[in-house]
Amino acid sequence: MRIQLHGAHGYLINQFLPPLTNERTDAYAGSLENRYLFAKEIIEQIRGSFKGSLWIRLSLTAYADSEKTK
Repeated sequence: MRIQLHGAHGYLINQFLPPLTNERTDAYAGSLENRYLFAKEIIEQIRGSFKGSLWIRLSLTAYADSEKTK
């Protein structure tokens, strides 16, 4: 059995990852580690009750020509 999380192309998880869309001011903002915290927490919760294969699909390119994406 396998679970696949979709965290790409504007889905909720993806909105936390790039600095271009993450304008939060809480623990999920700022550093790369903080921006990936939401995805990490979801994975940890799934791992607490599911031992099968877990995949996560991410968009890793913002496709924006902006200083904010660096």
